[in-house]
Amino acid sequence: NKNDNNKNDNNKNDNNKNDKINNNIPKQDILDFKIFNSNIPEVYNIEDFSRNPITEENKKRRNSVLQETIYAWSKYKEYAWGEDELLPKSKSGGGNYGMGLTIIDSLDTLWIMGLKDEFEECKEWIDKHFIIKNMLESVSVFETFIRVVGGLLSAYE
Repeated sequence: NKNDNNKNDNNKNDNNKNDKINNNIPKQDILDFKIFNSNIPEVYNIEDFSRNPITEENKKRRNSVLQETIYAWSKYKEYAWGEDELLPKSKSGGGNYGMGLTIIDSLDTLWIMGLKDEFEECKEWIDKHFIIKNMLESVSVFETFIRVVGGLLSAYE
């Protein structure tokens, strides 16, 4: 009996939480997503100093991240160019799909970080080597969508 009372109390608490959540969102906003549109943050230029002041410490951090990215990218190119991933211990490339996933998945990062030459190299590789027929027989729909379709869409001009 005591356990039944605790279950009833828990159900009441859950219902109260759900009521509070549902009561905060007008029904028409749930259907047309107006509530979500009002909460999307404004995209702004990273160099907009009024919203994102650039301190010397931030400049050092940015430069450090950029240098590490350049280093990691150079090792991928040296040991695994065209492969899905770099295997750092063996200094070789690998992966399960044979799609050059790292090249495609890195397009947006290279562009955003200002590594335009590396971006152009990737575009050339994709143009010459990314052929659906060359892929392994079995590919993951999830990996294909998040890395290939996502990478290509993010780089679309």
